[in-house]
Amino acid sequence: MVSTCANPECSVPFRHLKQGCLIVIDPRDQGHSHVPAPSSRLEYFWLCDLCAPRFSLAVEPGNRVRCVSRAKNDATDRLEPRSA
Repeated sequence: MVSTCANPECSVPFRHLKQGCLIVIDPRDQGHSHVPAPSSRLEYFWLCDLCAPRFSLAVEPGNRVRCVSRAKNDATDRLEPRSA
């Protein structure tokens, strides 16, 4: 369940689908076949109105989702996702 912005440095609460950007990730489609994924498990993430234009989400090996800067894609701009 989505409760706040996926950017770990932002704490804007999720309130409406019409605000920000809802992102659905299917772990089976990420090209990491060495990591088994349940057949019907979709993951939902949300970026608030302020973060959506500046950040995107990237899926890395192990199906780890990270928030990355849209301006630059170097390691200094990557942010660790919140732990559940």
